[in-house]
Parts: sequence; C-alpha cells; structure tokens
Amino acid sequence: IFEKTLSIFAAGSSIGKSIALDQTAFHFWDKLKQNVVLISLEISELRKSMRMDSYGTQIPISEIRSRKEDVIKFYQQKNDYKNQLFIKEFPTSSISMNKIEQYIYHLELYAGLHIEDIGAVLIDYGDILLPKRKLTGNTYLDQGGTFEDMRGFAQETGTRTISATQFQRSASELAPEELGEDKLSDSYKKMFIAGLLISTSSIIIYELLNVALNVCKFNVLYTWNIL
Repeated sequence: IFEKTLSIFAAGSSIGKSIALDQTAFHFWDKLKQNVVLISLEISELRKSMRMDSYGTQIPISEIRSRKEDVIKFYQQKNDYKNQLFIKEFPTSSISMNKIEQYIYHLELYAGLHIEDIGAVLIDYGDILLPKRKLTGNTYLDQGGTFEDMRGFAQETGTRTISATQFQRSASELAPEELGEDKLSDSYKKMFIAGLLISTSSIIIYELLNVALNVCKFNVLYTWNIL
C-alpha cells in the first residue's frame, strides 16, 4: 500500500470489506507505529473499536465487554506508543470528501495531528461516500467521481488512502479466481482510478461438526506499481 495512492479492497456484500479496513488500520497503528484516521460511514465507532480490540488481543468480540481488564492490560503494554488512531463515524451516504478533509483539518487544530504525520486514511467505504460535485444521477459517473475525489486527496496530501467497493451481486457465486475488475459494482471507472485494487473473497476451508470455518482470500487485481 503506497503513499500518494488510492488503494481499494473489492468484495461482495457481507464478505469482509469493513473487517479488512479495520485490520489494516490497526496494523498501521500497532505494527507500523503510524498515525491513522479511520472514517466509518456504515458501522458505529463503538463496533469498530471492539473489532480492533478483538483483533489486537485475540479475544473473541463476544467476550470483549466481559474481559475489559484484559483489554486494558493489552493497551497498557503500549503506553510508549506516540502514534494515535482516530475513528470517526458519519451518517451513511451523507458526506463527501469535503467533510472528511474538514475533519482532518480539525484534528490538526485540536489534536495537533498534521496531515503529513498521518500514515493512512481509511474510508469505509467508497460506494456510500458522495462525490464533491453535484450528483448527476448516473451511477457510473457519480461513483467514479467519488473515487476520483479520494485519489485526488491522496495525491494532494501524500497520504495512503484506502477504501473499499463492492462486486456485483451476480458475482457472489463465483470462485475467488473468477473475480476480476469487470465484476466491480456500478462503475468500472474505479479500476482506472485506483493505484492498487485487491479482491477479497470468503472461502470455506473446512467444516467440522456442522460449523464452517471461513477465511478471506486476497488477490491483487490491478496495480500501478511493480510488486
């Protein structure tokens, strides 16, 4: 995931786009020691925080509340961290990049976090973000415009900008190797805007006692950069 680049996770409905973004945000904060801003347009700040607590501590999310002391102990071990992770929730389909840029400016004013010190900005997710310009009613143009706005932000600020998009509903039955950029929902234009496009698919690796274990498989569909 490169600086000054828009990176996109693509997946079907309920496959794990948000979880991929959450874990990427936590990885940047915990392992790479970077400042991170995570914008949520669909899931509450509380739920996002609980997911990250679960990911970091390896405590099942259903037990996070009851094992509060273990969670506190986990973060106390990281008291020497100087980097921060901000999670901000906005109503679904109500804002454009203008509002996100305003929020980041407020972080500079009130939290002392300058844009050049942010390692990654994650937006969950691009399909429910509005374009800066007036809506045309043409989904291809409107969603394409939204992703252009995110790429423009990445290029202007030098920040890694990471978001997600959906595959078409008709792609839900396809095998992971069959998922390509031609299966992107609504706007094929997204592929030409992204600097990195990663497909995310869920596969069952085994079944035991009628319980299926699902894992996510990632595949690079497109990149401007040589990996």
